[in-house]
Formats: sequence, structure tokens, C-alpha cells
Amino acid sequence: MRIFHERLAAFRHRLAGEAHSGLAGVLGRYLPARQRRELRRCGQRKRVFKPMVTFWNFLAQVLSPGQPCREAVRQVQASRRRCRQPANASGTGGYCKARARLPEAVLRQTWQAVARQLAMAAPASGRWLGLRVGVVDGTGVSMPDTPDNQRAWPQPSGQKRGCGFPAASLLGLFSLATGAVCDLALGTLRHSELALLPQLWGTLAANFDLLLGDRHFGSFATFCALRQCGLHGVFRLHQRRTLDWHRGRRLGRHDRLFVWRRPRQLRWWLPQPAPETITIRVLKILVPVPGFRTTVVFLSTTLLDHRRFPAEAIAALYRHRWEVELCFRHIKTAMHMEVLRCLDPEMVRRELHMHLTAYNLIRTLMFQAALAHGQDPGRISFKGTCDALRQWAPHLAATAAKPALYRHLFRTLLEILAGDLVPLRPDRSEPRAVKRRKKNYQLLTKPRHLMGNLPHRNHPK
Repeated sequence: MRIFHERLAAFRHRLAGEAHSGLAGVLGRYLPARQRRELRRCGQRKRVFKPMVTFWNFLAQVLSPGQPCREAVRQVQASRRRCRQPANASGTGGYCKARARLPEAVLRQTWQAVARQLAMAAPASGRWLGLRVGVVDGTGVSMPDTPDNQRAWPQPSGQKRGCGFPAASLLGLFSLATGAVCDLALGTLRHSELALLPQLWGTLAANFDLLLGDRHFGSFATFCALRQCGLHGVFRLHQRRTLDWHRGRRLGRHDRLFVWRRPRQLRWWLPQPAPETITIRVLKILVPVPGFRTTVVFLSTTLLDHRRFPAEAIAALYRHRWEVELCFRHIKTAMHMEVLRCLDPEMVRRELHMHLTAYNLIRTLMFQAALAHGQDPGRISFKGTCDALRQWAPHLAATAAKPALYRHLFRTLLEILAGDLVPLRPDRSEPRAVKRRKKNYQLLTKPRHLMGNLPHRNHPK
């Protein structure tokens, strides 16, 4: 009996030391041991908000859109009292300072390590013709209008001072096999996607064999850089590039080899001096649309072997490029990362890293559910997984002292996730248009304290 009480007291002490919303009971198993040790080393003092406490509560905030720091503090208070520990203070200052103590480098390494761990667990069948495929695309985020954020990420030039919000450009590198984000480049609106691409070369060369992207990346400089790194690329042909189809070397009816010459002005970020010419394979893909004219899509690639890499296979691969748009939709819409909430650049970057950590951990959970029940990981609903995780995490955390019951609940959770599939809707028309109308409010054309009272539109001055 004494041993039982000692173990129970040790468990309560550990639970109080890592008080959280229950997420560690589900996602803690996917956090690499090295990253867990690095997080624990961040603080040596005995605090209420230890690094792991802060980490899991910060993660719960990004998974629960709109959850303020006050609610995170209340969560820790409830967890400590449940474990018969003295409750912490009700103010949010200690928790906010604890979030600021989490090292940015460790947070960045955490979601990258989760992505690598997921890639190693993925079966070889997820590769495309034996190649590891990475997908690249850009997007943007906004954050609160503070002087520090404005200096780091100035607002769009078309907005008046005091009437806009800081905005940052992001370039993400995703794994096509797992859907995890492997690397991310951060810049201002002045940085184009091509300008941010060199920040991804290290991760790209170490983890992938083929890069997939839209027409913005199909340039001479990008193909040269890929070849110098021993990689291949598949991009849509840029609309400004002139193409004489009859001058190319014929490989098939809609398959040609062209020689591209080095432009006069070349990107400075090439790893090595660029050659005078490179050979590029261009594919003409005919996309029949019922009731309309056939759409013609030109693809450019460095996969010159038309026998090993048929044109039909490359066309089918490029069709999967749209999945990176869905990945960004999951992060920005389902996880509400489109508008960040922190007030200074350092915390904005930490919040960004926590969003990516949560995203990769959820992808890992989805992948395990798919493997356990023979489902396609891409068919499992990301939003459904987030919803199920929020509801099941507290119950799994409550059964941590009962391993048999915990395993039963976790297997049930995986079964539920594997059954929540997105319907198959190939060739569905999804125009980028919004059906719900916005409220007809007047726009802020000057700082709010200078705007004054607005006259009613029906009774102008």
C-alpha cells in the first residue's frame, strides 16, 4: 500500500509539473525525446509555469482559436488544484513572461523534428516513382498594429499610416507524402517567393528529390539551383516565356525538349555560377472540360527521361500541387493563423512556430490513424481531427494512471479519426469567391483617433 501511495504521489507531482489541457496525453508521444529535453532545459528554477507547462498551454491556445492567456492561466489553476497543489496567481503576467522565455530556436527545431520523424515513419509507397516530393508555395499573415510589428513587417504601401496592419510573407515547404510542413521562410511584403526560396535550400536538399510548384518558380535560376543541388523540379510554364513548339526536340506528341539560355540578369542567390544553357522538358497537357473548350497547360521540368517519367505521370503529379493550398487552408483557416495575436516580433515568431508544431503533431496523429485502419491519410479530415482532439484530450489525460483504459480510449480515438473521411469529389468546381456578403461598414481612411464621428450615410453633412 505504501508503494502505491508513493507512485500516486509521484504521478500527481509529475502531472502538476506539466499541467496542461490534456494535449500531452495524446500528442506527447509524437514529440521527439530530444526536443522534450531541450524544452525542459530552458528553465532551471522552480516555477509554476515551467517550460513544458508553458509549451502545452501555448499549444492549446493555438488549437483553440480565440482562447486568451487568461483562460490558459485558469487551466493551470484547475490542474494544480486537481493534483492538490497550491493554485497559481490569477494574473496573466507570469504566463506571458514564461511564453517569452521559450527559445525561438528550440520551438523551430521542434516542428521540424516532428516533420522528419513523420517522414521516416511514412511507407515507401508514398513516394512518386521512387522520388521524395516536396511542394512549395507562398502565403501571407497579418498581426496586430504595434510599432514593433510595423518596423519588422511594414503594412502594404497602399494603406495610409494608422489605417493598416503589419503583414508578413511566408514561403512553406511541405511533404507531398505526409502533408507536414518541413521548413518555412519568413519575410516582408517586399520579399517575393523567389527571394525567400534560398532559405529552404538546406531542408530541400536533405529531405527531397523533387520540388513541385506553380508557375512563379519555373525560372532559369530556379532550375539551375535545383540542378546544382542534385534535385529536380516540376513547375507550370510561366506565362511570359515565349515558346515555339516546333523548335523543340520531339519526345512525344505533346512532349518536347528545349534549350534555355541564361538571361542577362540572373538571381544572385545561386549556389554556383550558372551555365550558359540548360535543357528543359516541356509538356503540353490537354485538360478537357465538359461543355467548354479544352484547357491547355504547359509544364516545365528537369525530368528528361520520358520513359522513366511519362508525361501522363508528371501531369497527374502536378495535379497534386493543389494540396499545398489545402495545407495552408488548414493552418490559416482551421487553426486561425491568418491573423496572429502577439504584439512584438519575437512573440509573433514564437506564435508562428507553435502553430506549425500543432499542425505537424496533428498530421502525425492523422497518419497513425490512417496506418492503423488502412486509410489514405489525405482522406482524413483535418478539421475533424482538431475537433476530436479537443474533446478527447481531457479524458485521455484523466486515464493516464490506468494504462489499459488509456490504450482502449486511444485506439477508439484512432478508429473515430479513420472513419471521419473527406468525400471523394474529383474535378469539383471550387471558384475562389465568397458567397456571404460583408457588412456595409465604412472603411477607416485615417487613424481612429482622428476619424471622429461618422455622419449617417442617409443624412450627410
